[in-house]
Amino acid sequence: MRGLATLLAIAGLALATNAQVRISEAMVNPPGSPDAGREFIEIQSCRPNFSLQGYWLIGIDGDLILLGDVVIVNPGNIHWAIDLSNYSTGANGLLLVRDGTSTLLPEPAAETTVASIVNAFTEAGMGNDSYTVALVRGFTGQPGDDIDTNDDGIIDNVLWQEAVHAFGWTDGEPTGRQYAEQLNGVNIPEDQRLRQDNTVWEPDGIIFFQNGSLIACDIGRATGAGDFG
Repeated sequence: MRGLATLLAIAGLALATNAQVRISEAMVNPPGSPDAGREFIEIQSCRPNFSLQGYWLIGIDGDLILLGDVVIVNPGNIHWAIDLSNYSTGANGLLLVRDGTSTLLPEPAAETTVASIVNAFTEAGMGNDSYTVALVRGFTGQPGDDIDTNDDGIIDNVLWQEAVHAFGWTDGEPTGRQYAEQLNGVNIPEDQRLRQDNTVWEPDGIIFFQNGSLIACDIGRATGAGDFG
């Protein structure tokens, strides 16, 4: 499937030599529906059986959503938060965080630690518009907290001890925000995600390489499933 998908390769900086763990792969918008139960985030450590005590995965909304004059979602809201303290990476240095217990193919290697947490990324799944996924250490917040109180795209309410790694994107709307670059991560820029009609596609799958570069995939466009975004 990846070979057929619309791919975007983005060069990135290698992680610092003292970085011990990072995001290595994610599926944020599986083709078809529902998303919930088929999304995942994979984490890789520099050595096997690495304890993730104190580490968290968090999702950060980047959209401004109004219902009339009432703000329903605003940029910088913590959408979900997963405490990884009870987990370690496997003998191959990998932890796969799943939002369901159904079997996905191909199955992960036997050496991979698999954390199956129903509704891990909320009942509806991760956001597919402007969004940021981050790996942090020492998180002190909770879902609903706002890290960008004036919605300008700048983090002004830090709720973690260390920002370890992140990726994010915006969806072409002028009010969209992403925070990945402020969290030791990578923004997937809009100008490299343009369709022929100049609309912007949102990433479905993300794969990081050892040097910090990544590939973002528009899987729905290749398979004919989903909303092609």
